Amino acid sequence: MAKSKKKTSKKPTVIEVILALIIFVLGILFGDQVLPTTENTATTAGLADGKPAMHFVDVGQGDCTLITYNGDAVLIDAGPVSAGDAAAEYVKSYVDEIDYFIITHPHEDHMGGAADILDNIRVANIIMPDMEVDTRFYQNTMSRIDEKNINVIYSEAHAVYDTGNIKITIIDSVIPDDDNLNNVSIVTRIDAGSTSVMLSGDAEVEAEMQIVENYTSISGSALYDASILDCDVFKAGHHGSTTSNTSEFLDLVTPGTVVISCGTGNSYGHPHQETLDLFAGYGFEVHRTDHSGTVVLSGEP
Repeated sequence: MAKSKKKTSKKPTVIEVILALIIFVLGILFGDQVLPTTENTATTAGLADGKPAMHFVDVGQGDCTLITYNGDAVLIDAGPVSAGDAAAEYVKSYVDEIDYFIITHPHEDHMGGAADILDNIRVANIIMPDMEVDTRFYQNTMSRIDEKNINVIYSEAHAVYDTGNIKITIIDSVIPDDDNLNNVSIVTRIDAGSTSVMLSGDAEVEAEMQIVENYTSISGSALYDASILDCDVFKAGHHGSTTSNTSEFLDLVTPGTVVISCGTGNSYGHPHQETLDLFAGYGFEVHRTDHSGTVVLSGEP
């Protein structure tokens, strides 16, 4: 009968002790990281396996954000006409159907690629401002909506939509302004799992200050609960312009992470240095599509 070998204890070497201490310290520093990030990566499914994923798609000078969780998908904007095919290809590589497609406002760098999205991916619902503009990209988008009989929801303040895994909250009413379509941008909070994202399109100072006024009690008469504005991630307003991203608004959003979607060497100078300095002063972790390409953040279930 074979006898089992007696195990003898071995004292750890100095090197093993040092390695163990290094691993312990790294665990303390990075073990609670909420939003691991990948940039310039074509395949990011592993990063978000079983977790919410926020894809800030590189569409050059424009916006396109895909949020996915447990098979549900919300798309916010579609980039410019020139990036429509690329945006559609990217989104289609991750989802077969979009539950809600939010078009924040009818500017070409946000809505231009919408027709390509609708040509290539099933869309159940579209949320957009109730206004028309006389542009080809707008007409092309509305034609596709009619052809495919897609349900259109015109945005209303404080409306809530739920896919079962992703919740959409329309933050506030837009400011009707035919001269400045940026201020009709839909401002949206999206919750996927326990991670929240604030997206404000190109909403400028006037729109941000309207939200601040409605959600704070400086005058003792806040209309709404400001806690709904407190989010983990903020997609910088108006591509990081100084016309948006006011400190009063940021004081309510208090994100840990900011993503700036803009094109390399764009003629607008986005993001503006003053905005970058403001973000740095808050200590935000900042990612830029003009530097890193598509940015994907992984949230918590």
